[in-house]
Amino acid sequence: MKLKIIEYSQVKDVTEDGLTYTDKEGNDHSINFEEIYKKYLEPRITRDAYSDFQKHNPTRIESFEQFVERQKRRRVIAQRNVLGEQSGEIPGGLPWVKFHTEPTLVIRFANHHEYDRLLGQLRVNRWHTVDLT
Repeated sequence: MKLKIIEYSQVKDVTEDGLTYTDKEGNDHSINFEEIYKKYLEPRITRDAYSDFQKHNPTRIESFEQFVERQKRRRVIAQRNVLGEQSGEIPGGLPWVKFHTEPTLVIRFANHHEYDRLLGQLRVNRWHTVDLT
């Protein structure tokens, strides 16, 4: 998996539609949250995904349709780790958010204030991340 790692200070704007940032060469880039969400969601709303879910959650009773609707409501676009633990591919020590893009965009944060600010901007726009802490 190819990673593009940037610092939060490179993020220019976060809106309901997406995020824009400037790379180290000064070029602007953007990611579209709806596109990321669709890519993430597609393999998670199949009959196989439903079977796997049932196997690992035998006490949760829900139909396939309920399962799909719950997955859709989550609006997941990234993974996060507030502790900045090393994942083997992301240097440790700093909190990070890893978006489901190609290549994978990772935003590292100098402090928890920056981390909380980005997560707040995502939540206000009804986008979610999965906690890997």
